[in-house]
Amino acid sequence: MASDLGGAALWAVNVDDEPTMTPKGKSKGKGKGNEPPAKRVCLRHYDLPPMQMLNPMGVSGIESVSTEKYWELLCAGNKSATHFSNLCFEDPARKNVGISQLAEVLTRAIERLKSCKYLNAIVKTTLMKAAITEGEALLPHLRLLNQGAQGRAASTGSIRQAAYASCTAITSVEDAQALDTASKALLDWLQNDDGALRGLFAMLSAGGVFYVAQTHEKAARAAIAHGDNTEEAWANAMKTRASTGLLSYGDADIDFGKKWEDQ
Repeated sequence: MASDLGGAALWAVNVDDEPTMTPKGKSKGKGKGNEPPAKRVCLRHYDLPPMQMLNPMGVSGIESVSTEKYWELLCAGNKSATHFSNLCFEDPARKNVGISQLAEVLTRAIERLKSCKYLNAIVKTTLMKAAITEGEALLPHLRLLNQGAQGRAASTGSIRQAAYASCTAITSVEDAQALDTASKALLDWLQNDDGALRGLFAMLSAGGVFYVAQTHEKAARAAIAHGDNTEEAWANAMKTRASTGLLSYGDADIDFGKKWEDQ
């Protein structure tokens, strides 16, 4: 099974126009003298890949961008953020945060996959069973690797530090070995291009277009139910355009391989 989908052109990484932050997170409009402002090393949620790669008007380029180009973009960052992924940092503490974030998101995705019974009606049984089996085998490792927002920070000097303190402390050789095993299991899963779970995530994601469609159509329904959005108002609004046209965002040419077609 291919690891990526073919299709839409890469959606440009968003230009972050938020105030530039120092690594400590405090606003700082200018650097010292002629020096450029410091960039964030503690990444905000809007710095992370899901936000940066979302195309709010169509299919994200996540389906077609190569891993090489994607890594280049993630590590490039922008004027405010050093990188767009904690995995880009050489500092083990920042890399720990990136791995923990990955483990948390994958855990939630697998648990949602297991609980969404309606998926059985739209996904082939063989693929669904294979993906869930794969996910269940991965879950214990992911739960061990998810060490919270502050990684191994053990300080509890404040209520916020206590909230994010690591719940995974190495107290024995067995603990260290368990983390080694969990890390290897996640790396092996990520490098398995024939896995059912990764393919199913890509299929259900569809470059985020279904989520984008849902948010737009629900916003429209809210406007009709609670705003000044009658049939007449909509018709009049559309007539205000001096000209009309169609804008195509393209269709992703999805190819998940032939593995599941005949099963």
